[in-house]
Amino acid sequence: MVEGGVGDLEDTGEFGLGRALKDSKPVTKIELSKEKEAEIAAMEHYEEYQESNDDLVQQQEEAAILAKMRKNKNKTSERRAKIDRQTAFIEYKATEEAKMIEAEIIEARQSLKSKRVDLKQQTESLNSIKKDIDQVKEYLD
Repeated sequence: MVEGGVGDLEDTGEFGLGRALKDSKPVTKIELSKEKEAEIAAMEHYEEYQESNDDLVQQQEEAAILAKMRKNKNKTSERRAKIDRQTAFIEYKATEEAKMIEAEIIEARQSLKSKRVDLKQQTESLNSIKKDIDQVKEYLD
């Protein structure tokens, strides 16, 4: 503490006020370097923001790059001539995968056919039993 100082002692938050010597006085002018003065002047000078077409330019550049890549791909890739659907199907059926799928389809059709025959037999059996029940009921009435 300063003996014989003036002022009140306050300590609040990050900023503190305290006692000063009687012959002390506040600094009235802050000495700034020339660089700091130039920086402050630049900040005070306001310029209107000019909108740019950066997004548009970027989109155009991306489109140009993609077009170039597609063009190069088309040049390097060797494509065969288009064929009709029937020819493509015949070619597909010649593959191993298609043969396995076709075998599964044939097996599923046979299974369905046998299940339909079983269903028909069971339906006939049930109808016969129902007919017998109806006859017995008629006799009892």
